Amino acid sequence: MRLAKHYGAPCFINHPGDWLNSNSDRANCSDPEKINYFADILLRYDNCLGMEVFNEHNGTTGYDRDTWDNLLMACLPYGKRVIGFSNGDTHFIRDVDSSFSVYMMEENTEENVRKTMESGSSFMVTRCIRKDTEKFGPAEDLDVRDSGLPYPMFNNITVDGHKVTVSFNNAYDIKWVANGNVIDSSTVDETEDYAEYTIDLDKIEGAEDFLYIRCQIMGKGGITLTQAFVIDDGTEPLKYERDESAAAKFKRASNQFFSLRIFVLIKKLWSLIFD
Repeated sequence: MRLAKHYGAPCFINHPGDWLNSNSDRANCSDPEKINYFADILLRYDNCLGMEVFNEHNGTTGYDRDTWDNLLMACLPYGKRVIGFSNGDTHFIRDVDSSFSVYMMEENTEENVRKTMESGSSFMVTRCIRKDTEKFGPAEDLDVRDSGLPYPMFNNITVDGHKVTVSFNNAYDIKWVANGNVIDSSTVDETEDYAEYTIDLDKIEGAEDFLYIRCQIMGKGGITLTQAFVIDDGTEPLKYERDESAAAKFKRASNQFFSLRIFVLIKKLWSLIFD
């Protein structure tokens, strides 16, 4: 992270669920101590744009949507928007069509890719993820890599006051999420070439406390997420001051130790042998 900042390079946190071991315990995605660990990185480094929400086939990171929501809530009061990313992490050819981001660019150039990464003008797509009947879906395990099925995609997004309207296709379900909770959900006729949905925050109970909302569409070809729409109530952002107490420093040092490559490799080998 320091090296990236030195050279002015944009970066983001990759598959935090792997580090959180949230595959074994989803509650780790909401552990304040663990969330603060990543929030500290995002708030200290301006060039750290956000985090990876979808990674490859999401085998060990299937709950990183939880982590993203919690980091948004931790960072937005300080004026830091946490941009979401999706990547195939292609260790193998079969991973190419697993997860990816769709960047909204007039022309596919290196300069435009960087601008789009930094502005968050993108959507996150995954073609495979474990079932999630508790919160976001899907109802069954999803794996449609190399199936040829069209993935759900947004065609247009407009914001008018407290109303957000999205148009999309190839989806049978749409969900709106605010502050980590699904606040609205509706089924869609996936056979339609065009679908449109408007959410009016004035009609949502508790909306005055929302820091953001985001939209998720799901179809036979995968899941697609928007970035978070930040709700600005005019409040001046807080100034971030890092906790420099002895206990906080010790905890950061222990986290750094557990993040060492040799420790991670030993942990992986242990898991392969004994789990």
